[in-house]
Amino acid sequence: MFPLVSIIIPAYNSEKYLAEAIQSAIVQTYENTEIIIVDDGSFDNSYAIAKRYESNKVKVYRQKNSGASAARNFGFLQSSGKYIQFLDSDDILESSKIENQIILLSQLPENYISSCSWLWFHETISDGKFEMQKVMTDSDPVGWLTLVWTGGGMMQTACWLTPRILIEKAGLWNETLSLNDDAEFFCRVILHSEGIKYCASSMVYYRKHEGQRISTTKNMKSITSLLNSYIAYEENVLRFDSSVHVKYSLAMNYTEFIYQYYNLAPDLAAVAEMKIDNLGVKKFPSVGGRRFKVISKIIGFKNLLRTRYFFKKR
Repeated sequence: MFPLVSIIIPAYNSEKYLAEAIQSAIVQTYENTEIIIVDDGSFDNSYAIAKRYESNKVKVYRQKNSGASAARNFGFLQSSGKYIQFLDSDDILESSKIENQIILLSQLPENYISSCSWLWFHETISDGKFEMQKVMTDSDPVGWLTLVWTGGGMMQTACWLTPRILIEKAGLWNETLSLNDDAEFFCRVILHSEGIKYCASSMVYYRKHEGQRISTTKNMKSITSLLNSYIAYEENVLRFDSSVHVKYSLAMNYTEFIYQYYNLAPDLAAVAEMKIDNLGVKKFPSVGGRRFKVISKIIGFKNLLRTRYFFKKR
């Protein structure tokens, strides 16, 4: 009647925030939980902080630095819960987050997944601001994904409460990805679900660090990871739905990639353009700000990217 929920917390050099994340997991009003903390080779005090909480309920592990996805996979393999809650080490769960979602999911078949509300904050949750997004809704799997890909917003990692069975069907986190690994993982999980139920009464507090935007990424490993995650979207969703709308939504991802990285990573931008061609989308979807969209209609998308790059260099 009260299924076990495994809360998996990967930690890497997060001594400043880790205790707050762990505490938010411990004080959940839903009591049948296990908390699994996996230190990913931190060289600060993260592991020592985690060990302070170790108990019958809180298990602490340490691995050689292998990335957050590998830490999550390790944590999942140690877990026993019917439901899985991933929580990054700098984020916070509202105290009734899991209980509200368990109540909601208990009324549905086991292959539904639940999302919830979330807000950005910097240092304290009191400075956070909630903004309703289109993706905060009940939906079928493909409909929800295409909504994300066409600008409907995003769902933060900790918002999901996921039946274990869906992860077993979809597969573990892709450890080759360093950026957008969460979206690629949940894309597969969602596609194996029957649907998404949005729990408006649950809340996650998502800590925003300075410069935490995909558009500021200049590391080639991360840029390559982002493109590979988009390619993975395509490979997975087309097995379920190959409609024109789905292909256009996928093309939006690739076009946004080209918009961000046309000059910084021209070879990768060329791959993204080829992907758009292969989808049969004849015209670049409209991306960027309002001014960019207007001008690109006049001189062309790629011509405007070249012009923008020229003036940025000057």
